[in-house]
Amino acid sequence: MCSAWYEVLAYVEMIVRHALDTELRKWNTAQGNGPDWIANPAAPLRSILGARTIRNVQDAAQRAGQNRNIVDPDFGPHPRQGSPVGHDDLVAQMSFGNLVHLLPNDPPTPQSRQRFASGYNKHEQLWINATSKAFPSLPHVWQNRRWMRYSTAHPVPAAVEQGYALSGALERLRRIRNRVGHHEQMFRVRHSHRHKDAMLIVRAVSIPGSEVLRGLSRVPAQEAVQPRP
Repeated sequence: MCSAWYEVLAYVEMIVRHALDTELRKWNTAQGNGPDWIANPAAPLRSILGARTIRNVQDAAQRAGQNRNIVDPDFGPHPRQGSPVGHDDLVAQMSFGNLVHLLPNDPPTPQSRQRFASGYNKHEQLWINATSKAFPSLPHVWQNRRWMRYSTAHPVPAAVEQGYALSGALERLRRIRNRVGHHEQMFRVRHSHRHKDAMLIVRAVSIPGSEVLRGLSRVPAQEAVQPRP
């Protein structure tokens, strides 16, 4: 089951990463900061990423760039040997958790919301102006009954409701990913529900893409075996 999930999660993460990167390049350029939204993020993205995350991503990309110059004794030189570290290298170092954190995830209290001039916090502003565009089909899929039961600590405006539902589903998959990555037991996971999350997330980006992933996924077949501890 873990190996089946690893395959699905790899596709989901790649698709979400590419979709967010595409839209954030456009948005950051429109703000006058150029397409490199990690190295030179505009507000409020700079605050959302935070100096520590930016530094960690840049350091990891630099190490990866240095490793490209090491000739592997079995496979020979790296195909990108000598290539400078660029934006794609930085995006590749963003963790799944980093990606989830770009979306609305912690709604403010009604009292604190009154302090925002726009009525929206920084994650919500970024969703309205940029990250929501990475999920063009979300309005058609987000009212699935499983997503409609998403829980937030406080009420959220209708303009960002879909963003919170999406980030909730991504957070559930992030926790699955951590269990797989750390070889933890998976018997108590509601696999069919989490698989639905994965399919809906990809469907929000690309309906044809979700159908392809559904055909590739081995998770339903593994669950049908009804594994027990």
